[in-house]
Amino acid sequence: KFLARGAQRKAQNAAKAGDWAQAARLYRQVLARRPGYAYGYLKLGHALKEAGDLTGAEAAYWRAVALTGGKAAPFVHLGHVLKLNGDPGAALAAHLAAWISEPANAEVNAELLGQGHDASDLRLLAERLLGGEFSLEAIGEGPQGKGEDAKPLPLATLLKEQAVRADLARILAVEAR
Repeated sequence: KFLARGAQRKAQNAAKAGDWAQAARLYRQVLARRPGYAYGYLKLGHALKEAGDLTGAEAAYWRAVALTGGKAAPFVHLGHVLKLNGDPGAALAAHLAAWISEPANAEVNAELLGQGHDASDLRLLAERLLGGEFSLEAIGEGPQGKGEDAKPLPLATLLKEQAVRADLARILAVEAR
């Protein structure tokens, strides 16, 4: 544990200095010793994103999602990296999953508002995700086409579909009471 703390401190210093490749290498050392450390995967994702490794960053954020049980922060960062990767539909799906997890989260709401969605359409989008209608056509978004040309999101991008849908069903059931 002491060695992991030293590597984490060095990783934080490398990140502060803007040496993102070194920070990523050091965060990987931390995670080799503490594989269940969700915050470490978030930090690794940040370092990889800043170093230009968007694929690695996405994988790190997915791991953070899995370890946190679907808290908003990993989904928000996942959405950012997906947007950088040029996939606005997947980015919206990640940000919507963050909203499902924490509907009152100011960062999540600001992100979705910045994407042109207001509070009134988030519930509808969430219900469409729950109903399995989550394609760019179903949400009325995106440059990938409308109608027959709309492409459904890849399975991996449906955000751990079963867990997200279970969370959404729980949230909607509580709201209905």
